[in-house]
Amino acid sequence: MLKVMSLNLNYYGTKHGAWPARRALIRDLIVSSDVDVIALQAVRSAPVVEDGLDQAAQLALALPEYQYVVYQPADSRDGGITQGSAFLSRIEIAETDYLELTLLPGLEDTNQRVVLHARFDLPGGPLHLFNAHVSWVYDQARGNLDQIVPYVDAFSGAGLLVGDLNQTPEVDLLQQFAAAGWTDVWCALQPGEPGPTFEADLPAIRIDYAWANRVLAQHATAIAVIGQAEETGTIRLSDHLAFLVEFDLETWRG
Repeated sequence: MLKVMSLNLNYYGTKHGAWPARRALIRDLIVSSDVDVIALQAVRSAPVVEDGLDQAAQLALALPEYQYVVYQPADSRDGGITQGSAFLSRIEIAETDYLELTLLPGLEDTNQRVVLHARFDLPGGPLHLFNAHVSWVYDQARGNLDQIVPYVDAFSGAGLLVGDLNQTPEVDLLQQFAAAGWTDVWCALQPGEPGPTFEADLPAIRIDYAWANRVLAQHATAIAVIGQAEETGTIRLSDHLAFLVEFDLETWRG
Protein backbone atom coordinates (compact mmCIF):
# COMPACT_ATOMS: atom_id res chain seq x y z
CA MET A 1 0.00 0.00 0.00
CA LEU A 2 1.20 3.49 -0.88
CA LYS A 3 -0.25 6.42 1.08
CA VAL A 4 0.12 10.01 -0.12
CA MET A 5 -1.08 12.99 1.90
CA SER A 6 -1.52 16.56 0.67
CA LEU A 7 -1.90 19.73 2.73
CA ASN A 8 -1.70 23.47 2.17
CA LEU A 9 0.17 24.84 5.23
CA ASN A 10 -1.07 28.44 4.92
CA TYR A 11 2.51 29.58 5.57
CA TYR A 12 2.77 31.02 9.12
CA GLY A 13 -0.87 32.11 9.15
CA THR A 14 -2.40 32.29 12.63
CA LYS A 15 -6.14 32.31 11.93
CA HIS A 16 -6.42 28.66 12.97
CA GLY A 17 -3.67 28.72 15.59
CA ALA A 18 -0.01 29.64 15.98
CA TRP A 19 2.39 27.70 13.78
CA PRO A 20 4.11 25.69 16.58
CA ALA A 21 0.73 24.34 17.71
CA ARG A 22 -0.38 23.64 14.14
CA ARG A 23 2.96 21.96 13.41
CA ALA A 24 2.40 19.57 16.32
CA LEU A 25 -1.06 18.67 14.99
CA ILE A 26 0.31 18.04 11.51
CA ARG A 27 3.09 15.90 12.89
CA ASP A 28 0.61 13.81 14.89
CA LEU A 29 -1.66 13.40 11.87
CA ILE A 30 1.21 12.16 9.71
CA VAL A 31 2.18 9.60 12.34
CA SER A 32 -1.37 8.39 13.03
CA SER A 33 -2.15 8.11 9.32
CA ASP A 34 1.03 6.11 8.60
CA VAL A 35 1.69 8.18 5.48
CA ASP A 36 4.49 7.40 3.03
CA VAL A 37 4.79 10.75 1.24
CA ILE A 38 3.45 14.19 2.12
CA ALA A 39 3.01 16.97 -0.44
CA LEU A 40 2.92 20.42 1.14
CA GLN A 41 1.85 23.68 -0.46
CA ALA A 42 2.15 27.25 0.87
CA VAL A 43 5.44 26.44 2.62
CA ARG A 44 7.54 29.31 3.95
CA SER A 45 11.04 30.00 5.15
CA ALA A 46 11.72 33.14 7.20
CA PRO A 47 15.10 34.06 8.72
CA VAL A 48 13.46 35.15 11.99
CA VAL A 49 11.55 31.87 12.49
CA GLU A 50 13.30 28.65 13.54
CA ASP A 51 16.67 29.93 12.31
CA GLY A 52 15.32 30.15 8.78
CA LEU A 53 14.37 26.48 8.44
CA ASP A 54 11.49 26.06 6.04
CA GLN A 55 8.30 24.56 7.44
CA ALA A 56 8.87 21.17 5.77
CA ALA A 57 12.32 20.91 7.32
CA GLN A 58 10.85 21.79 10.70
CA LEU A 59 8.33 18.95 10.37
CA ALA A 60 11.11 16.59 9.34
CA LEU A 61 13.00 17.31 12.56
CA ALA A 62 10.00 15.96 14.46
CA LEU A 63 9.59 13.03 12.04
CA PRO A 64 12.96 11.28 11.80
CA GLU A 65 11.50 8.46 9.71
CA TYR A 66 10.89 10.97 6.92
CA GLN A 67 14.48 11.54 5.91
CA TYR A 68 13.82 12.74 2.37
CA VAL A 69 12.90 16.43 2.33
CA VAL A 70 12.61 18.67 -0.71
CA TYR A 71 11.65 22.34 -0.49
CA GLN A 72 11.38 24.38 -3.68
CA PRO A 73 10.94 28.13 -3.24
CA ALA A 74 8.68 29.72 -5.82
CA ASP A 75 9.23 33.36 -4.94
CA SER A 76 10.97 35.65 -2.49
CA ARG A 77 9.61 38.35 -0.21
CA ASP A 78 11.13 41.19 1.81
CA GLY A 79 13.30 40.21 4.74
CA GLY A 80 14.72 37.09 3.15
CA ILE A 81 11.39 35.23 3.18
CA THR A 82 10.83 32.54 0.57
CA GLN A 83 7.72 30.50 -0.12
CA GLY A 84 6.93 27.50 -2.28
CA SER A 85 6.14 23.79 -2.12
CA ALA A 86 7.72 20.72 -0.53
CA PHE A 87 7.78 16.95 -0.18
CA LEU A 88 8.42 14.87 2.92
CA SER A 89 8.98 11.17 2.32
CA ARG A 90 10.06 8.01 4.08
CA ILE A 91 10.54 6.45 0.63
CA GLU A 92 13.70 7.36 -1.22
CA ILE A 93 13.21 10.12 -3.77
CA ALA A 94 15.16 9.18 -6.87
CA GLU A 95 14.95 12.53 -8.66
CA THR A 96 13.30 15.94 -8.35
CA ASP A 97 12.68 18.89 -10.61
CA TYR A 98 10.08 21.60 -10.98
CA LEU A 99 8.11 23.67 -13.45
CA GLU A 100 8.01 27.41 -12.86
CA LEU A 101 4.57 28.74 -13.71
CA THR A 102 4.17 32.01 -15.57
CA LEU A 103 2.82 34.87 -13.46
CA LEU A 104 0.49 37.24 -15.30
CA PRO A 105 0.88 40.94 -14.46
CA GLY A 106 -1.84 43.17 -13.10
CA LEU A 107 -3.94 40.52 -11.32
CA GLU A 108 -4.96 40.22 -7.68
CA ASP A 109 -2.76 37.17 -7.19
CA THR A 110 0.91 38.20 -7.12
CA ASN A 111 2.26 34.83 -5.97
CA GLN A 112 4.83 33.12 -8.16
CA ARG A 113 4.10 29.37 -8.20
CA VAL A 114 5.77 26.10 -9.16
CA VAL A 115 4.82 22.49 -9.76
CA LEU A 116 7.23 20.29 -7.82
CA HIS A 117 7.98 16.85 -9.27
CA ALA A 118 9.53 13.80 -7.60
CA ARG A 119 10.26 10.37 -9.07
CA PHE A 120 10.05 7.31 -6.86
CA ASP A 121 11.46 4.01 -8.12
CA LEU A 122 8.96 1.55 -6.66
CA PRO A 123 8.72 -2.24 -7.15
CA GLY A 124 5.96 -1.82 -9.73
CA GLY A 125 7.88 0.81 -11.67
CA PRO A 126 8.57 4.54 -11.48
CA LEU A 127 5.97 6.80 -9.88
CA HIS A 128 5.94 10.47 -10.84
CA LEU A 129 4.39 12.60 -8.10
CA PHE A 130 3.50 16.21 -8.86
CA ASN A 131 2.75 18.81 -6.18
CA ALA A 132 0.71 21.71 -7.57
CA HIS A 133 -0.50 25.00 -6.13
CA VAL A 134 -2.65 26.95 -8.57
CA SER A 135 -3.99 30.51 -8.43
CA TRP A 136 -7.51 31.33 -7.25
CA VAL A 137 -7.78 33.97 -10.00
CA TYR A 138 -9.47 32.40 -13.03
CA ASP A 139 -7.25 33.94 -15.73
CA GLN A 140 -4.10 33.08 -13.80
CA ALA A 141 -5.36 29.55 -13.10
CA ARG A 142 -6.09 29.07 -16.79
CA GLY A 143 -2.52 29.99 -17.62
CA ASN A 144 -1.23 27.73 -14.84
CA LEU A 145 -3.18 24.73 -16.10
CA ASP A 146 -2.25 25.35 -19.73
CA GLN A 147 1.33 24.74 -18.58
CA ILE A 148 0.72 22.02 -16.00
CA VAL A 149 -1.31 19.53 -18.02
CA PRO A 150 1.20 19.00 -20.86
CA TYR A 151 4.07 19.01 -18.35
CA VAL A 152 2.71 16.19 -16.19
CA ASP A 153 1.38 14.26 -19.19
CA ALA A 154 4.82 14.12 -20.79
CA PHE A 155 6.18 11.65 -18.21
CA SER A 156 5.76 7.96 -18.98
CA GLY A 157 4.65 5.53 -16.30
CA ALA A 158 2.47 6.09 -13.26
CA GLY A 159 1.59 9.70 -12.52
CA LEU A 160 -0.20 11.37 -9.61
CA LEU A 161 -0.84 15.10 -9.24
CA VAL A 162 -1.94 16.36 -5.84
CA GLY A 163 -2.32 19.77 -4.29
CA ASP A 164 -4.33 22.94 -3.94
CA LEU A 165 -5.82 23.78 -7.33
CA ASN A 166 -7.90 26.63 -5.86
CA GLN A 167 -10.82 25.80 -8.16
CA THR A 168 -14.03 23.91 -7.39
CA PRO A 169 -14.89 20.74 -9.34
CA GLU A 170 -17.43 22.34 -11.67
CA VAL A 171 -14.93 24.89 -13.02
CA ASP A 172 -14.22 24.10 -16.66
CA LEU A 173 -10.45 24.54 -16.28
CA LEU A 174 -10.05 21.22 -14.44
CA GLN A 175 -11.52 19.32 -17.37
CA GLN A 176 -8.15 19.66 -19.05
CA PHE A 177 -6.95 16.84 -16.83
CA ALA A 178 -9.90 14.63 -17.76
CA ALA A 179 -9.39 15.40 -21.45
CA ALA A 180 -5.79 14.20 -21.11
CA GLY A 181 -6.99 10.92 -19.59
CA TRP A 182 -6.41 11.72 -15.92
CA THR A 183 -8.90 10.69 -13.22
CA ASP A 184 -10.15 12.78 -10.31
CA VAL A 185 -9.62 10.11 -7.64
CA TRP A 186 -12.18 11.63 -5.28
CA CYS A 187 -14.94 11.44 -7.89
CA ALA A 188 -13.93 7.90 -8.83
CA LEU A 189 -13.92 6.55 -5.27
CA GLN A 190 -16.40 8.86 -3.52
CA PRO A 191 -19.06 9.57 -6.16
CA GLY A 192 -21.75 11.89 -4.92
CA GLU A 193 -19.76 12.95 -1.84
CA PRO A 194 -18.68 16.61 -1.78
CA GLY A 195 -15.38 16.14 0.10
CA PRO A 196 -14.89 19.80 1.12
CA THR A 197 -11.36 20.80 2.13
CA PHE A 198 -11.73 24.56 2.66
CA GLU A 199 -12.07 26.49 4.92
CA ALA A 200 -11.00 24.23 7.76
CA ASP A 201 -13.39 25.45 10.46
CA LEU A 202 -16.49 25.17 8.26
CA PRO A 203 -15.37 23.29 5.14
CA ALA A 204 -17.73 24.02 2.26
CA ILE A 205 -15.79 23.61 -1.00
CA ARG A 206 -13.34 21.12 -2.49
CA ILE A 207 -10.27 22.83 -3.93
CA ASP A 208 -7.64 20.17 -3.06
CA TYR A 209 -7.26 17.26 -5.46
CA ALA A 210 -5.63 14.00 -6.43
CA TRP A 211 -5.55 13.34 -10.18
CA ALA A 212 -4.09 10.01 -11.35
CA ASN A 213 -3.10 9.13 -14.89
CA ARG A 214 -4.28 6.04 -16.78
CA VAL A 215 -1.47 3.86 -15.46
CA LEU A 216 -2.15 4.58 -11.78
CA ALA A 217 -5.86 5.41 -11.52
CA GLN A 218 -7.06 1.80 -11.59
CA HIS A 219 -4.96 1.02 -8.49
CA ALA A 220 -6.46 3.73 -6.26
CA THR A 221 -8.21 2.06 -3.32
CA ALA A 222 -9.17 4.86 -0.92
CA ILE A 223 -9.29 8.62 -0.52
CA ALA A 224 -10.43 10.65 2.48
CA VAL A 225 -10.39 14.18 3.85
CA ILE A 226 -8.54 14.08 7.16
CA GLY A 227 -7.53 16.36 10.01
CA GLN A 228 -10.78 18.11 10.82
CA ALA A 229 -10.99 19.27 14.43
CA GLU A 230 -13.92 17.83 16.37
CA GLU A 231 -14.78 21.11 18.10
CA THR A 232 -15.15 24.64 16.80
CA GLY A 233 -12.73 27.27 18.03
CA THR A 234 -9.87 24.82 18.45
CA ILE A 235 -6.44 24.81 16.81
CA ARG A 236 -6.48 23.39 13.28
CA LEU A 237 -3.90 22.10 10.83
CA SER A 238 -4.27 25.09 8.51
CA ASP A 239 -6.98 26.95 6.67
CA HIS A 240 -7.20 23.76 4.57
CA LEU A 241 -7.95 20.21 5.60
CA ALA A 242 -5.59 17.49 4.46
CA PHE A 243 -6.51 14.55 2.28
CA LEU A 244 -5.06 11.05 2.06
CA VAL A 245 -5.08 8.86 -1.04
CA GLU A 246 -4.06 5.19 -1.11
CA PHE A 247 -2.91 2.88 -3.88
CA ASP A 248 -2.56 -0.92 -3.94
CA LEU A 249 1.02 -1.65 -4.98
CA GLU A 250 0.37 -5.39 -5.14
CA THR A 251 -1.82 -4.91 -8.21
CA TRP A 252 0.46 -2.37 -9.85
CA ARG A 253 3.21 -3.49 -12.12
CA GLY A 254 4.16 -0.49 -14.19
